[in-house]
Amino acid sequence: KHDYTKHLIAAIPRNREDTREDELVLEAKDLNVYYSVKTKGIFGKKEQKHVLQNVDFYIRRGEILGLVGESGCGKSTLAKCIVGLNKNYTGTLKINEEHPQLVFQDPYSSLNPMKKIGWILEEPLRIHGMKDKKKRKELVNQMLTQVGLDPSYADRYPSELSGGQRQRISIGGALILNSKFIVADEPVSALDVTVQSQVLNLLLDLQRTHQLTYLFISHDLNIVRHFCNRVIVMYLGEIVEEAEVEEIYEDPKHPYTQLLFHSILTDERKLQKITDSEQSREDASSEGCPFYHRCMSRCDICASKRPERVNLSPEGQPPHWVKCFKY
Repeated sequence: KHDYTKHLIAAIPRNREDTREDELVLEAKDLNVYYSVKTKGIFGKKEQKHVLQNVDFYIRRGEILGLVGESGCGKSTLAKCIVGLNKNYTGTLKINEEHPQLVFQDPYSSLNPMKKIGWILEEPLRIHGMKDKKKRKELVNQMLTQVGLDPSYADRYPSELSGGQRQRISIGGALILNSKFIVADEPVSALDVTVQSQVLNLLLDLQRTHQLTYLFISHDLNIVRHFCNRVIVMYLGEIVEEAEVEEIYEDPKHPYTQLLFHSILTDERKLQKITDSEQSREDASSEGCPFYHRCMSRCDICASKRPERVNLSPEGQPPHWVKCFKY
């Protein structure tokens, strides 16, 4: 069962190039999102669910920031806020790019099955006012080549493409407007192993060629370790730990992060199968630490107060943020 991970990671060149320390593509402060949900039962009333809670993080230009956490923790909600699909949030979300774009998990559902690939890739250009048909077709052919497909694919329908080819089209659609900031939400989880490595290598090649910045959302911790520069860990809508990738994998501090990484060192269970996130959400204390009921290191204060974020790194070193009363 370990052959898959070894094969995949061996195909991904390690990405540790310098990033622009002084230039931020995104900065989020006190970001909160509430959803209105109906309680169980025939006469269930609507209640407010706190999906994102006081989220603070940044992304530097040119880096790949990994975002990990169990299913239902708020990763996709955060992605939608960043690209403008969800504007019902409070707090500050400052994005220093004109067109942040989203690459979806399922490339088939994100492509119009009734339209040819050429039409799909041209559509963003038409929407943004490019009236020159010849220029649009030229850009589409260039983009198909850049994502590793022949220009003849412009005359095909999504149903005629493999999963990997459809994901290449999705990536091309995200880049067709010359976007420099890409939010990739589980971009390879729906693909088989060999295709995953091809798409990840494509993302790295495009990043270097176009000086791209990625927020890379994944439940596969092995891929994140070898693909990203820095990692943030989310639990029930909160970022509980953030550090450079090698730092956090070598020495995870938060009890939740330790639980996640222990899962890949023992039996490689999928991240979302560790526990039932929705049950954990119901059990979590609204006033205390959200991880209180699952934590083996909890103390009395954890039940009644939320921990603040603290930096554990020595002065002059990249920060290692964690929310835990142990520190």
